[in-house]
Amino acid sequence: MGAGDRFGYLKRWAGFLLMFVLCVWICQTTSSPVCEPVTLSHCATIVNVTQLPNLYGDYTQDDVDVKTSRLFRVLGSQCQTFNRFLCVLYLPPCPDPHRRTPGVLPLPCRQVCEGARSECNGVMEDNGMRWPYELQCQNFPTENCVIVHDSGELELVDVSLRVTGSIRRPNTQPVSVAPLEAEIGDNDEYSVEVVSMTTSQIPQRRYDVIELGDDELYHGWADVQGTGAANDYCRILGRGKRRFLSCALAGSSGQGHHYVSKLGFDSGHRNTWFMRDVDNDGRDDYCRCVGKPGGSKIWCMKAGDKGFYGSTVQGGSQYTFELPGSTGCHDKKLNPQFGA
Repeated sequence: MGAGDRFGYLKRWAGFLLMFVLCVWICQTTSSPVCEPVTLSHCATIVNVTQLPNLYGDYTQDDVDVKTSRLFRVLGSQCQTFNRFLCVLYLPPCPDPHRRTPGVLPLPCRQVCEGARSECNGVMEDNGMRWPYELQCQNFPTENCVIVHDSGELELVDVSLRVTGSIRRPNTQPVSVAPLEAEIGDNDEYSVEVVSMTTSQIPQRRYDVIELGDDELYHGWADVQGTGAANDYCRILGRGKRRFLSCALAGSSGQGHHYVSKLGFDSGHRNTWFMRDVDNDGRDDYCRCVGKPGGSKIWCMKAGDKGFYGSTVQGGSQYTFELPGSTGCHDKKLNPQFGA
């Protein structure tokens, strides 16, 4: 075999070897994560099996123990809610394969974080400690998350809204979802930050908003962030298939549109619209009467973590849930705040 043949032979084998290594790597990274029993004594009664790495990149329970041992040691006997919160956060329960988002590691719900902080903040101050920066409660979800009950039992929450019975959409069908860049602009650095409902630092209203909205359609102050104060200015902009509901969030800056509905959303029959927290999740939903006069009903577009339901970033349907007993609403003038 000549030198050229040997070089070609080695080159082919090197190519085969590279393909084999890539195949092994892809198989490992795409295979189902392995769940392991929880061995940390202070968490084993709360989380039975966990899937690592966690949100903070800890690959072993020893890593978790090193990172959290001081918190458990100092606060363990005084802050049970905080202990349960830390266990679920750092040792996430294995996702249920039958859930709507089976591959997502479930995080503690925001209300668990707020309960832990409320219970333990004073104890931390007494011990010369501060609430950890990485545990800001506004960063935790209200859906697809875990609630930890006082008994230690875990409850997986897929959606914060629970509707019983069947839901039929009205005759007016929604327009197809618009491209993401058309709905939220081109500011890649912006992110919607929802402020905790229990914090005393409620963001103030913005009075520098340039686009105040169509005077003939809904416009007013609402609370889509869940802060407990109606400081977000929401209004309808555009026309026809380019019409959308946009809220200038309290505490934000700039004139971009980031918390929005889908383009071409159904604004409803004239003067039947209102914004109110109808599903009792802390956020004001947009409700309006839609459909033909004979079968018109009030349907609400739920306010979510990232925008209104039906938008590209939030998902779901703009006709999220129907108000019972609202048939024949097309000619009724409703109060835009109370819906009465």
